[in-house]
Amino acid sequence: MSIPITYSMHDIIFHVIFGHDYDAILELVTASSARLNSICQCKYLQATMQAVTQARASAQPVPINVLKAMFFLFLNVDMVLKDYICNTSSKDCFAAAMNTKRNAADLDKLHAWSMVATKQISPGKARNFFLALNQKLVKQWLQDERRGPMEFLQAVKDEYLVS
Repeated sequence: MSIPITYSMHDIIFHVIFGHDYDAILELVTASSARLNSICQCKYLQATMQAVTQARASAQPVPINVLKAMFFLFLNVDMVLKDYICNTSSKDCFAAAMNTKRNAADLDKLHAWSMVATKQISPGKARNFFLALNQKLVKQWLQDERRGPMEFLQAVKDEYLVS
């Protein structure tokens, strides 16, 4: 008797927390940083993202845990990224999140690829997680300079699991 293999789908936040797809996380972080930079014109953000992209091209890329921490810091303030996470089936939300034109020729193909093993986060879980991210996790982490990205990611993971 064989046991059937089933694949469960998870939301994007799950894939960032538990996954190891460096390029996918980098793509989300890069698009989010470009959006945030267009709003605030922060020279530190520009310099940081330039260092991240240069490190990716070198032999020593930025550690994935640092990249994941950047994702959650940006997610805290990037409404376009939040919209996409809450509505992954929308091509418009995907185009906005990836800073791509809505009528791009390969948008259907890119959106379909982004949806592999991904589902929308439930509204209740999204609300609880985003509130905790904003009101608790990011503020606590930024206020304590002794805490590194691993502590921040552990707090994010714990909050995600109980949201």
